[in-house]
Amino acid sequence: MVTLQVDAQRQFCMLTYNCENAFDTIDSPHHNDEEFLPDGSRHWTRWRYNRKLKHIAQVVLAANTDNPVDIVCLQEVEGDSVCHHLTHNTMLSRIGYKYLCSNKADRRGVGVTFLYYPMTFQLLSHDAIFLKKDVEEENDTVAVREILHVTGLVHNCDTIDVYCVHLPSQLGGSTGYSNRVSLLNILSQHIDSVASIRQNPNIIIAGDCNTTPSSSEMKQLLKQTRHPLRNMMSHRKGGSYKYQGAWSWLDQIIVSQSMLSNKNNLHVKESSVGELKLSVLMEADETWGGQKPFRTFHGPSYIGGYSDHLPVVMNLIHKCQKP
Repeated sequence: MVTLQVDAQRQFCMLTYNCENAFDTIDSPHHNDEEFLPDGSRHWTRWRYNRKLKHIAQVVLAANTDNPVDIVCLQEVEGDSVCHHLTHNTMLSRIGYKYLCSNKADRRGVGVTFLYYPMTFQLLSHDAIFLKKDVEEENDTVAVREILHVTGLVHNCDTIDVYCVHLPSQLGGSTGYSNRVSLLNILSQHIDSVASIRQNPNIIIAGDCNTTPSSSEMKQLLKQTRHPLRNMMSHRKGGSYKYQGAWSWLDQIIVSQSMLSNKNNLHVKESSVGELKLSVLMEADETWGGQKPFRTFHGPSYIGGYSDHLPVVMNLIHKCQKP
């Protein structure tokens, strides 16, 4: 007879955050990042860059004050150099985060990044999902943007599969919509493939979806994926992004339906899911009233804020069973 040793329940915290143009100050020959250089139109100096890194680090640390956030999905990050500086030259250096960066970014050079705390998340594997096109259209910033898929163990026990996303922008109109649908179709197939080989699939999709949970493409994802999913932002008040006075959930977290049951070894603490609305992340909305995210740029003008998006947090309760 096998006796199961049940550990005390532990919390596992995740964060997703669109950083709003986290560029370094070095010109990349492969990307259109000229405006985010010291002599570019944004006057992106070393001081402004370091301030941006400090702000991102503050958000990660504030998301869970008791322990380090276990996994972090970041969007609009310019590759390995920014990740290295963020994890080594800020307050995050004392935590010891490891990171993965997407190999393919948009034309400007920003992509998705996955930070993980190696004491609580053991990396097993990672791969990329992206659109393959014969011809890239002008201004189509998503033709090479990828979804980062990361597999790992929570507390060296249960497997989770995390998909870090930054879906195509709505600025592309019908092209943007078509690209979102195509990429979500590929994602759906990938999830079903992964779920078919897992004994107990724990799937998480997190990031900037550039559309709302009620949009046709996000609803279609839940319908067409054979593995049952639940969008945690559906019917939830508030929002992570404000446009013309209205809040919406562009930044979303979607999980396996089974993770909503406390019978699952890894289950969602539903009351924990929502935007991180710290006072330093907000400013007065003089046009529409109330408050709005304190962003880095207002149009072309530098105002020194954090991001035009709010971070979204979710806590999981983990009960590890080992023979």
